[in-house]
Amino acid sequence: MLRLMLFLVQLALVIAAALWLTANTQDMSLVVMGTRITMNAGLAALMLLIVVWILFQVFRLVKAFIDLPATQRKQREENKHRRGLDAISKGLSALAAGDAKEASKQSKVAQKYLAKSPLTHLISAQTALLEGNSDQADQNFIAMLDDPQAAFMGLRGLITQAMKRGDRAETVALLYEALKLRPKTFWVVDTLFRLEAAQRRWPETLSILEQGRSNRVLSKAQGQRALAVVQAQQAEDLLAAGEIKAARTAAQRAVQLAPEFAPGQLVLSDILRQSDGPEAAARALQRAWKREPHPLYSLAYLRALGAEGPRAILDAMTALHALRPEHALSILELGRAQLAAGELVAARASLEPLEARAPSHRLYRALANLTEADGGSLETVTGLQAKASLYARHDAWSCSACQDEHQAWSAVCPSCESFDTLSWGSEASERDERPALEQRLAGRVALLEDGR
Repeated sequence: MLRLMLFLVQLALVIAAALWLTANTQDMSLVVMGTRITMNAGLAALMLLIVVWILFQVFRLVKAFIDLPATQRKQREENKHRRGLDAISKGLSALAAGDAKEASKQSKVAQKYLAKSPLTHLISAQTALLEGNSDQADQNFIAMLDDPQAAFMGLRGLITQAMKRGDRAETVALLYEALKLRPKTFWVVDTLFRLEAAQRRWPETLSILEQGRSNRVLSKAQGQRALAVVQAQQAEDLLAAGEIKAARTAAQRAVQLAPEFAPGQLVLSDILRQSDGPEAAARALQRAWKREPHPLYSLAYLRALGAEGPRAILDAMTALHALRPEHALSILELGRAQLAAGELVAARASLEPLEARAPSHRLYRALANLTEADGGSLETVTGLQAKASLYARHDAWSCSACQDEHQAWSAVCPSCESFDTLSWGSEASERDERPALEQRLAGRVALLEDGR
């Protein structure tokens, strides 16, 4: 209808122009092969215009006839594309609903109309997974690798499949390919460096972490912590291999990156004790203690000084306490040293205020020993021991992932291979337990009183 209206408008304009020219122009003569032809100039112009217009319309018709196969082919392709997209949309809905039968049906329709589309491969792969056909899913994921825009999606599918199979080597290889395509994708960097760390491939782990930091995939805090953990582990391995110089460099970087990270401080003090002497190790531990006291720092400090006997231990703990006199752990270590040295009054003055401030297994054990040494009643001693039993001992490295305990620290849990999950119990963690423990303690005390 629109085309007809345009044609009529054009015709009207031509007629109007012809009438105007006829009325406002003079006659003209034209000699053709000796014959003189006389006509109105406007009419002649109109006839020329009509001839041109007719030729143009004929040209359009001829062109449309010539282009007809291509036009029909394009229309068929558009119809196929539309049907394929419609099948993909319905297939995705079926996948979301967990309808494997409908998803499979729509997947076949999509393959019929959009066989080479990455979306078709994706829906076919997901349908195959829903049906439990992992081989067919892998084939579709692999087909997606040929398309630059879908290659990463295909790699992710293959990575997920490899991880399900437990094929670590294949997973790592695919992750490196994914890293080339998307170096700023967090899960790629995070998964890859953890898998490399689980294999104790420290140079590769460090390289991935450095790349993640430079691309700002990892936050500054995340990157520094992870690098410190790896450097500390490298330092321990190098020290065990007798490479003191390289171990020292790695340990120093670990401490520089994360001064609060205890394993880094401990391995550095060990290295310094062997390379520079006990005094250098003691000074390093004093700096670490001043920053943040840790139960293992005191043991390492005594070992570095070679402190043996109650009096030597008390002198060493007094020196450490002076660096952080307000810290609960610093007071606890001093009180325990005073108790071991027989200074019961001083020990009581140190330890008793901590019961309200920072109760812990070690504190109640020390108070029980203090009460027993000071001639307290068996009932009082038993009560303090009961309180101690309500708190975790925190005398080992515990994995936050699998809950297993280990006597030695490692960057990777020996049981579950999780990265940076081992931690030593601290006074802070014991304080977090306090509300629940107080309820348990009330019940335990009631039982003791009933038994009495």
